[in-house]
Amino acid sequence: MAAVLSACSGGNSKGTTKVKIDDLGWVVVDTFTANHYADYQIRDALMREEFVSKVTKPTGASSFGKKIAEREWRAFNANLEEKGTVTTIEYERGFEVIKDGKHWFYDTNHIDESDLEFRMDIGAAESVLHPGVWEPVWIDRTMLNSVAFYFIYRCGWKDIEGFYISEREQPKFRIYDGGDVKIKETRFK
Repeated sequence: MAAVLSACSGGNSKGTTKVKIDDLGWVVVDTFTANHYADYQIRDALMREEFVSKVTKPTGASSFGKKIAEREWRAFNANLEEKGTVTTIEYERGFEVIKDGKHWFYDTNHIDESDLEFRMDIGAAESVLHPGVWEPVWIDRTMLNSVAFYFIYRCGWKDIEGFYISEREQPKFRIYDGGDVKIKETRFK
Protein backbone atom coordinates (compact mmCIF):
# COMPACT_ATOMS: atom_id res chain seq x y z
CA MET A 1 0.00 0.00 0.00
CA ALA A 2 1.05 3.61 -0.41
CA ALA A 3 3.16 5.17 2.30
CA VAL A 4 0.85 7.54 4.11
CA LEU A 5 1.47 10.71 6.07
CA SER A 6 -1.97 11.40 7.49
CA ALA A 7 -3.23 14.96 7.52
CA CYS A 8 -6.30 13.89 9.48
CA SER A 9 -6.52 13.07 13.15
CA GLY A 10 -7.14 9.42 13.93
CA GLY A 11 -6.68 8.34 10.29
CA ASN A 12 -10.42 8.48 9.57
CA SER A 13 -11.67 8.20 6.02
CA LYS A 14 -12.71 11.86 5.65
CA GLY A 15 -10.52 14.66 4.41
CA THR A 16 -7.26 14.53 2.52
CA THR A 17 -3.77 13.25 3.15
CA LYS A 18 -0.35 13.29 1.49
CA VAL A 19 1.11 10.15 -0.05
CA LYS A 20 4.50 9.63 -1.65
CA ILE A 21 4.14 8.16 -5.13
CA ASP A 22 7.11 6.96 -7.18
CA ASP A 23 7.67 9.22 -10.20
CA LEU A 24 5.33 11.90 -8.78
CA GLY A 25 6.66 12.70 -5.29
CA TRP A 26 4.24 13.81 -2.58
CA VAL A 27 0.62 14.24 -3.71
CA VAL A 28 -2.60 15.06 -1.87
CA VAL A 29 -5.44 12.56 -2.18
CA ASP A 30 -8.62 11.64 -0.34
CA THR A 31 -7.82 9.76 2.88
CA PHE A 32 -10.02 6.84 1.78
CA THR A 33 -7.98 6.54 -1.42
CA ALA A 34 -4.68 6.64 0.48
CA ASN A 35 -5.83 3.95 2.90
CA HIS A 36 -7.32 1.59 0.30
CA TYR A 37 -5.18 1.72 -2.83
CA ALA A 38 -1.62 0.85 -3.74
CA ASP A 39 0.70 3.60 -4.91
CA TYR A 40 0.66 2.35 -8.53
CA GLN A 41 -3.17 2.54 -8.54
CA ILE A 42 -3.08 6.11 -7.21
CA ARG A 43 -0.35 7.06 -9.72
CA ASP A 44 -2.34 5.70 -12.69
CA ALA A 45 -5.50 7.44 -11.49
CA LEU A 46 -3.65 10.75 -11.03
CA MET A 47 -2.15 10.52 -14.51
CA ARG A 48 -5.57 9.94 -16.10
CA GLU A 49 -7.06 12.68 -13.91
CA GLU A 50 -4.72 15.23 -15.50
CA PHE A 51 -6.62 14.72 -18.76
CA VAL A 52 -10.13 14.14 -17.34
CA SER A 53 -10.00 17.26 -15.14
CA LYS A 54 -9.60 19.47 -18.24
CA VAL A 55 -12.91 18.26 -19.70
CA THR A 56 -16.33 19.58 -18.77
CA LYS A 57 -18.44 16.49 -18.17
CA PRO A 58 -22.06 16.44 -19.25
CA THR A 59 -24.64 17.03 -16.51
CA GLY A 60 -27.38 15.10 -18.26
CA ALA A 61 -28.07 12.71 -21.11
CA SER A 62 -30.10 15.07 -23.31
CA SER A 63 -27.32 15.34 -25.94
CA PHE A 64 -26.57 11.59 -25.98
CA GLY A 65 -29.24 10.62 -28.51
CA LYS A 66 -31.27 7.45 -28.52
CA LYS A 67 -31.17 5.04 -25.57
CA ILE A 68 -29.68 1.72 -26.69
CA ALA A 69 -29.49 -0.47 -23.60
CA GLU A 70 -29.69 -0.54 -19.82
CA ARG A 71 -27.51 -2.97 -17.89
CA GLU A 72 -27.17 -3.85 -14.23
CA TRP A 73 -23.73 -4.94 -12.99
CA ARG A 74 -22.08 -6.17 -9.83
CA ALA A 75 -20.30 -3.09 -8.44
CA PHE A 76 -16.57 -3.19 -7.62
CA ASN A 77 -13.82 -0.77 -6.77
CA ALA A 78 -10.14 -1.20 -7.63
CA ASN A 79 -9.52 -2.60 -4.13
CA LEU A 80 -11.75 -5.56 -5.14
CA GLU A 81 -14.48 -4.63 -2.70
CA GLU A 82 -17.92 -5.58 -3.95
CA LYS A 83 -20.37 -2.74 -3.35
CA GLY A 84 -23.81 -3.94 -4.41
CA THR A 85 -24.95 -3.17 -7.93
CA VAL A 86 -24.53 -0.34 -10.43
CA THR A 87 -26.56 0.45 -13.56
CA THR A 88 -25.27 1.74 -16.88
CA ILE A 89 -27.46 3.19 -19.59
CA GLU A 90 -25.92 3.16 -23.04
CA TYR A 91 -26.92 5.89 -25.48
CA GLU A 92 -25.77 6.57 -29.04
CA ARG A 93 -23.28 9.21 -27.84
CA GLY A 94 -22.79 8.58 -24.14
CA PHE A 95 -23.22 6.56 -20.99
CA GLU A 96 -25.14 7.24 -17.80
CA VAL A 97 -24.00 5.51 -14.62
CA ILE A 98 -26.46 5.14 -11.72
CA LYS A 99 -25.50 4.03 -8.22
CA ASP A 100 -27.52 4.51 -5.04
CA GLY A 101 -29.77 7.11 -6.67
CA LYS A 102 -26.86 9.24 -7.98
CA HIS A 103 -26.22 9.78 -11.69
CA TRP A 104 -23.00 10.46 -13.64
CA PHE A 105 -22.78 11.19 -17.36
CA TYR A 106 -19.93 10.41 -19.79
CA ASP A 107 -19.97 11.43 -23.45
CA THR A 108 -18.38 9.20 -26.10
CA ASN A 109 -16.30 12.13 -27.43
CA HIS A 110 -13.83 11.46 -24.60
CA ILE A 111 -13.80 7.66 -24.86
CA ASP A 112 -11.28 6.00 -27.17
CA GLU A 113 -12.90 4.42 -30.25
CA SER A 114 -11.32 1.03 -29.52
CA ASP A 115 -13.10 0.93 -26.14
CA LEU A 116 -16.44 1.68 -27.80
CA GLU A 117 -16.18 -1.41 -30.01
CA PHE A 118 -17.22 -3.46 -26.98
CA ARG A 119 -20.23 -1.44 -25.82
CA MET A 120 -22.03 -4.48 -24.43
CA ASP A 121 -19.16 -5.00 -21.98
CA ILE A 122 -19.09 -1.46 -20.56
CA GLY A 123 -20.04 -1.54 -16.91
CA ALA A 124 -18.97 0.80 -14.10
CA ALA A 125 -16.54 0.86 -11.17
CA GLU A 126 -15.85 3.25 -8.33
CA SER A 127 -13.29 5.95 -9.03
CA VAL A 128 -9.94 5.56 -7.27
CA LEU A 129 -9.51 9.31 -6.71
CA HIS A 130 -13.15 10.19 -6.05
CA PRO A 131 -14.75 7.75 -3.59
CA GLY A 132 -18.47 7.46 -4.21
CA VAL A 133 -18.18 8.45 -7.89
CA TRP A 134 -18.78 5.69 -10.45
CA GLU A 135 -17.18 5.67 -13.90
CA PRO A 136 -17.59 3.53 -17.01
CA VAL A 137 -15.23 0.57 -17.36
CA TRP A 138 -14.71 -1.98 -20.10
CA ILE A 139 -14.86 -5.47 -18.57
CA ASP A 140 -12.87 -8.17 -20.36
CA ARG A 141 -11.01 -11.43 -19.82
CA THR A 142 -7.27 -11.05 -20.38
CA MET A 143 -4.87 -13.51 -22.01
CA LEU A 144 -3.49 -14.17 -18.50
CA ASN A 145 -6.95 -15.42 -17.39
CA SER A 146 -7.72 -12.37 -15.27
CA VAL A 147 -10.98 -10.43 -15.49
CA ALA A 148 -10.01 -6.83 -16.19
CA PHE A 149 -11.85 -3.58 -15.47
CA TYR A 150 -10.41 -0.74 -17.61
CA PHE A 151 -11.55 2.85 -16.97
CA ILE A 152 -12.54 4.14 -20.41
CA TYR A 153 -13.23 7.86 -19.83
CA ARG A 154 -9.64 8.84 -20.63
CA CYS A 155 -10.13 12.18 -22.40
CA GLY A 156 -7.06 11.68 -24.60
CA TRP A 157 -4.80 9.92 -22.07
CA LYS A 158 -3.13 7.12 -24.04
CA ASP A 159 -2.28 4.77 -21.16
CA ILE A 160 -4.73 2.51 -19.30
CA GLU A 161 -5.95 2.64 -15.71
CA GLY A 162 -7.55 -0.56 -14.55
CA PHE A 163 -7.70 -3.37 -12.06
CA TYR A 164 -7.96 -7.13 -12.25
CA ILE A 165 -9.58 -10.10 -10.59
CA SER A 166 -6.80 -12.66 -10.95
CA GLU A 167 -7.43 -16.30 -11.76
CA ARG A 168 -6.77 -17.34 -8.15
CA GLU A 169 -9.26 -14.72 -6.85
CA GLN A 170 -12.02 -15.64 -9.31
CA PRO A 171 -13.58 -18.47 -7.26
CA LYS A 172 -13.96 -16.09 -4.28
CA PHE A 173 -16.12 -13.74 -6.39
CA ARG A 174 -17.54 -16.43 -8.73
CA ILE A 175 -16.34 -14.28 -11.65
CA TYR A 176 -14.58 -16.05 -14.52
CA ASP A 177 -15.32 -13.58 -17.34
CA GLY A 178 -17.13 -10.30 -17.95
CA GLY A 179 -20.48 -12.05 -18.27
CA ASP A 180 -20.30 -13.03 -14.60
CA VAL A 181 -20.27 -9.33 -13.64
CA LYS A 182 -23.41 -8.49 -15.66
CA ILE A 183 -26.68 -9.16 -13.81
CA LYS A 184 -29.24 -8.20 -16.44
CA GLU A 185 -29.60 -6.34 -19.70
CA THR A 186 -32.50 -4.62 -21.44
CA ARG A 187 -32.03 -3.55 -25.05
CA PHE A 188 -34.15 -0.85 -26.68
CA LYS A 189 -35.17 -0.72 -30.35
